[in-house]
Amino acid sequence: MMNILEEIPEQVNITISKKELMEFAQFLIDETLKKSNSAQKRILNIEEAAEFCRITPRTIYKKTSLGLIPHYKQAGQLYFKVDELEKWLTKNKGFNKEEISKRAATYNLNQHY
Repeated sequence: MMNILEEIPEQVNITISKKELMEFAQFLIDETLKKSNSAQKRILNIEEAAEFCRITPRTIYKKTSLGLIPHYKQAGQLYFKVDELEKWLTKNKGFNKEEISKRAATYNLNQHY
């Protein structure tokens, strides 16, 4: 997928008011701080966990009710540990062609006909 910014010409002339520029700068600062704070946070609520996992809160609820995702419940609220979510997200590693070929060769060598 091509980055939309790559489609912008090298030189762009636009007019923007000082107020609009200040609002945009504040937006960038707020978003950066939000991402920084959530990256440092060790325990997340359901909305933060959904954003961290890049899935919807509804999917998080469903996975917790089925016992598929590590979670904690306190006073009727769901909480998630960042390190456990990271382990959960990375537990089913996909393999590249080279790894698949090696596993297939090893499997074939270990088979007794």
